[in-house]
Amino acid sequence: MRSPSWLQRLEKFGALLEDILLVAILSAMILIAGSQIILRDVFDRGLIWGDGLLRIMVLWIAVGGGLAASRAEKHLSIGVLGHLLSAKWKLRSGIITNLFTAFICALLCWFSIQFVRSTRTFGDVVLNQVPAWYLQLVLPVGFGLISWRYLVHAIHKLLALKRGPEAE
Repeated sequence: MRSPSWLQRLEKFGALLEDILLVAILSAMILIAGSQIILRDVFDRGLIWGDGLLRIMVLWIAVGGGLAASRAEKHLSIGVLGHLLSAKWKLRSGIITNLFTAFICALLCWFSIQFVRSTRTFGDVVLNQVPAWYLQLVLPVGFGLISWRYLVHAIHKLLALKRGPEAE
């Protein structure tokens, strides 16, 4: 059996980093939100920066979750005719769907870049001192990576179609 290529190892390493980041963000969110509840209910105080940080973390975990879902093509989809299609047509349908998804995510990446640029231009800050655009970079990076992943999925399906759907 062949050992995994450097690309497969890199892909596994990237997936591990994604998972670690998601777990870390979710754990921190639970800790901060729980602390806010206890501090407000028991001590009549709260973390001044807590709510703002939680909003930012929701953005990061949403983009990270979308990126993790794109890893195995686990995005939301409506499979109305999928069970009626032959293997060849399922691959063709998958190629079209993946290319469309890659295109839409590339557009979202482009508009996210414009958004981050405008935030930087206006000097928006969050948490009283952090430039907002630093934390908003997750949008163009995330959508860019998702777009790339779906393009790669489409290429894999195209190659499978060339080999013949029975080879899958």
